[in-house]
Formats: sequence, C-alpha cells, structure tokens
Amino acid sequence: MPNPIINHTNLVRSHDKSLLESLVKKLERNGLKSHEICPDPNNDDEMIVVVPTDRITAQALWKTLDAVAVSSDEEVEEQWFMFESGTSVYDIWRWIEDTFNVAVHDL
Repeated sequence: MPNPIINHTNLVRSHDKSLLESLVKKLERNGLKSHEICPDPNNDDEMIVVVPTDRITAQALWKTLDAVAVSSDEEVEEQWFMFESGTSVYDIWRWIEDTFNVAVHDL
C-alpha cells in the first residue's frame, strides 16, 4: 500500500537554512500552514522543508512566484523554491502542474 505522506508531499532541500526559513515565511503569508523544517535524514549538511502536495499548497506557491522578477527571456532572476535563478518560468509552471495536478491558469 502506498504511503500517503510520501505521495502527497514535496521536499525542498537546501544547506541554507535561512533560504528555507524565508520560503516558509512566504508560504505562511500566502495561507499555507502545513510544513516543517527538519534535518535531511540523507544528508547531514542540509535541511528540508516538507510541503504537502495539494491545491492549497499550489495556490500558496503560485502567489509567492508572483513576487519574483522575471527577465525578458522568461527566466526567474532569483532562486525560487528549489529552482535556481535563470530557470524558465515555463519549467516552473510545468512543475507546478505536474506536481499538484492543477492547471496554473486555474490558480
């Protein structure tokens, strides 16, 4: 039987705890309360944020993406979530749609 916790969560890994704390604050400002920051059990140098994969989470993430500057080449100009600066916004949109089984135009 599949583990529903595993199937319905995403892990965001980073060695930069302040980056993860910043992400958590942005998610909280956008209505998401279900998350936790904890040590990565597979890597002692990293922390992870556990984020549920549901429509509310997708909406909260989508709202945080609105605040990120996008270049004329349609790439984010700063790190957002687990995506590095320079990532195509279309790749991020596709990830949101695939991960949360939603259409970004409905968010």
